[in-house]
Amino acid sequence: MKNYKLNILIALVFLGTTFMGCDRDDDNDVPEEMEFSTTLIGTDEFPAISGEGEVFSSENEFTAAASISGAEPQAAHPWHVHEGTCASSGAIIGPPDDYSLLEVDDEGNAETSVTIFNTSLREDGDYHINVHLSEDDLDTIIACGDLNGNENGDNGEVNN
Repeated sequence: MKNYKLNILIALVFLGTTFMGCDRDDDNDVPEEMEFSTTLIGTDEFPAISGEGEVFSSENEFTAAASISGAEPQAAHPWHVHEGTCASSGAIIGPPDDYSLLEVDDEGNAETSVTIFNTSLREDGDYHINVHLSEDDLDTIIACGDLNGNENGDNGEVNN
């Protein structure tokens, strides 16, 4: 009789641990909301340029914003969120044509933002924002910043 009760107890413990948490999605490493931010720093050829970048990512989209100062007045600079770091580079995240140009005003300042749908950033991913010289010269980077992120942009807890 003792073995029968022990076997029942073992079976209940096994079933409980097996099915506990079945409603959770452990493979999803995208929190409900994440905030990434960076300081954009001008490259050696463009030391006067500086700026900021932010990305707010949720499960199925992200919104990115970039601002620069110290740029050539009336210039237009493409910019993108990329995988990897400034040192390693990487693929553009989302369709490149969805990113609006940073259109510089008479004082050398520009800011813009974009929302990319059906794409999100991973909590453990490396990302950066880079700013290109022009649409005709995407190989020349004039400013870059590695995105540092945490959930909610503050204490690292998932925003419910």
